[in-house]
Order: sequence, then C-alpha cells, then structure tokens
Amino acid sequence: MSSMTQQPPVTMAAQAITDAWDAGLKPLKAVHHQYGNLKVTLQGEEATAFAYGIALHYLPNATNRNTRTFVGTYDFHLVKIDGTWKIDQFKFNLKYIDGNMELEKS
Repeated sequence: MSSMTQQPPVTMAAQAITDAWDAGLKPLKAVHHQYGNLKVTLQGEEATAFAYGIALHYLPNATNRNTRTFVGTYDFHLVKIDGTWKIDQFKFNLKYIDGNMELEKS
C-alpha cells in the first residue's frame, strides 16, 4: 500500500495486515471493494496475479462529504505450500483517490 502512503514497502505478518484493515475500516458505515479482470500466470509452485481494483468508503458526517474512492491495480505473488496457494506478496498501485481524504475525522 506504499503507493498511497509514500512510505517504503514493508513485510508484515498476515494477522498484522488484517488487524490494520479491521481497525481502519471499522469506523466506516459502508465499504465496497471490488477487483476484476484477473490475469494469473502459473510457474510451477509459484504464480503471479494482476487485477484492477476500486474501493469505495462511506461515512455520513456533518460536512456532507461522505465518500472516498480509491482506484488502482493489484499485483500479487503466490506460492503453493502443502497443496494450498498462499499470497506472499501484495502490492496496490494507486492511480487516484477522490473524495474526502479525512473521512474518518469528518
């Protein structure tokens, strides 16, 4: 998610990622995340995947600036471990954000 934060990429445990998403999304009234046009390339026990994505966040507030939209693409790297595919790299490439950048503070 460094394309949004302008911070260098970091390695995080899966639980830390889901905990951060839970904390960040919990204040919102509605969330819609969608991705599509998935392109997967298999290379033995590894794979890469690409998808277009959009995320819409909604929180009614006194400013009446109730929404924020993220648009971009995703790059994934997967490995097959004990017969199960696991994501070991995840990158969101932000194209643009529109709407209330401080939605949770409104």
